[in-house]
Amino acid sequence: MPTLRELQAGFSTDLKQDALGALSGVIRHGRAAPNQLMQIYRNNYFLSLTEALRAIFGSTDTLLGEQFFNFAADAYIRKHPSRSGNLHHFGDRFAHFLAAMPETQTLPYLENVARIDWAWHSAFHAADADPVFADALTAFAPEQYSDLRFDLVPSAALFQSEYSVMDIWHYCRRNGDTGESAEMPALQFDEGEQWIAVFRVGLQIKTELLTRSEFVFVQQCASGQPLMVAAQAAMESDSAFDLLQVLQRLFALGIFAQLRLS
Repeated sequence: MPTLRELQAGFSTDLKQDALGALSGVIRHGRAAPNQLMQIYRNNYFLSLTEALRAIFGSTDTLLGEQFFNFAADAYIRKHPSRSGNLHHFGDRFAHFLAAMPETQTLPYLENVARIDWAWHSAFHAADADPVFADALTAFAPEQYSDLRFDLVPSAALFQSEYSVMDIWHYCRRNGDTGESAEMPALQFDEGEQWIAVFRVGLQIKTELLTRSEFVFVQQCASGQPLMVAAQAAMESDSAFDLLQVLQRLFALGIFAQLRLS
């Protein structure tokens, strides 16, 4: 007689395959054959996780279409089953999984569209933090400014893309929300990289395009570097970097959670 742990492990294994294996001979015949009984659980399992992914990756779903999204979700669930009782945690590797699929190699921008979806979802569920604004600098003496650390709000995610993924993401999100279809606008993929920040201020989730130097500056702040080190790195990426102007913009966006001395 298998132990409870062995039964649970067997159930988890057979749930993700099309025929009974570990539980063969364990499940009794009822009004249906054992595998048909297990299929009831399989259907509910895959349906619930697919819909969880669809709720998170709305723009990705619109971009791929329902049929292919279902196919990709099925493959992902089999390879990366949920390991948490909280479905909000499910899907953290979906963007990378999509990018590695042979069928998506003609969509080089797909991974970053999915990454924006995941960042938006993660920001929604991230810990709350009230942003600080420019007046927070008055708590420090001017000679301390160079040593200040600018901590980002917990919801902040930063990444860059070789393609104009924000245009695609906004288009897909807009059409996915309305349920209407519109002609895909002409997208200029050769316009260069995009640097993106996703974060939440209060109940509002922001998806912001940054300049390269702004992105470098914020990235340095996120890694714990003091103001002058972060500013120097940004200046090396763009000699026209204006620290005062950038700080004014970033404070206004609400991306900083606190200022502190090292």
